[in-house]
Amino acid sequence: MRPMRPMRPIGRWIAVVGGGAVGAALFFLVPSGPSASPTAALELHRTGEAPRTISFGGIHLRDTAGAIVPVTRPGEPAIVMVNSITCAWCERALADFAIAARGRTLSRLRVITIEGAAAGATMLARAGVKAGTVAGPDHESARTMLSLQFPGTPVFVAVDSASRVVASLPGYPGREALSTWVAVMLGERAAPAPTAVP
Repeated sequence: MRPMRPMRPIGRWIAVVGGGAVGAALFFLVPSGPSASPTAALELHRTGEAPRTISFGGIHLRDTAGAIVPVTRPGEPAIVMVNSITCAWCERALADFAIAARGRTLSRLRVITIEGAAAGATMLARAGVKAGTVAGPDHESARTMLSLQFPGTPVFVAVDSASRVVASLPGYPGREALSTWVAVMLGERAAPAPTAVP
């Protein structure tokens, strides 16, 4: 076996930065206890396990008026969409939601835009979507933390009326695959049946 060549200075720099980013992402995904503050906290349901709370690293979400908002409302199922202004598939998903809604408000759609609520509101307006909640991280470092947790967008999370995650879907599989989820967004049906959440 040939001995490994020493890393070049730029290689060491990339390894340190990359390792730090992975470590930060893992740190913020560690399960935490319930929070009394209105942070973005969801219940994660794993098949065969008791529900447990996972927060977005204690990140506060603010709506377009600047008010801190929770992701879910007690007693109401919802679909949470994490998106980004740089995501073409997010734009495609929103355009498809507008077609499916036919002018109706998607009252149970909770949109969290990594770049902030104002950016998310612009995306929704451009697509013709009226959502129940549009929110985003409340400051720049929170945006960075959220983007580490969700390096790929969109991500969809189905939440039941007890605020437990019952299903999650990274990416956008198309309008037909999410038709039952759109019915939840419209308030026409309960959240999808629980499935294993990775």
